[in-house]
Amino acid sequence: MTFTTLPSGMVRETKFDSKPRKGLNDGDLVVFLDPVSGKPYTVAQKSPQDSDAPETVFLFGVDHGAAEISSFTPKTLERLQSHTEIHLEVQRHREFWGFRSVFANERLLQATRKGANRLRFHDHHFGTWEEWLLDSRYVQAVMDTSWDRIEVVFRHRRLEKLELKVVVVRLGKCE
Repeated sequence: MTFTTLPSGMVRETKFDSKPRKGLNDGDLVVFLDPVSGKPYTVAQKSPQDSDAPETVFLFGVDHGAAEISSFTPKTLERLQSHTEIHLEVQRHREFWGFRSVFANERLLQATRKGANRLRFHDHHFGTWEEWLLDSRYVQAVMDTSWDRIEVVFRHRRLEKLELKVVVVRLGKCE
């Protein structure tokens, strides 16, 4: 069990448990891997580029400098558990999923219409820009079978053509 102090000062308890189970629910702690390279997605903190920028930006993308994760040994899981910049806490709102990052000051993953880095953590609120749909081809496998890692496609609620194809790795539960 691990305790994390959030930017708000609250303490969150994380129970690491990667045993296979059904579903993808509120509080599940997961990591996204690129299905092609096997490398984890990570949060990268970028300072404002000019003096007019109001705050730090947290970008989300594949960490090309990270080691490939091709097998899931206890040592691999331990390594994934120790890197909070790759952890995502699952949020559910009706048929939508959201992904919150402690590393990004508790912000939720969203997509932008333009830019080189279309995935970022911007807002604390679970609005339409932070909502993702699980592609219908994957719903049954995610919800009805037990898994510890599974390849899926998420589609952004507002940008329907934007697909996020990832391997979701279960790490545990946030409470």
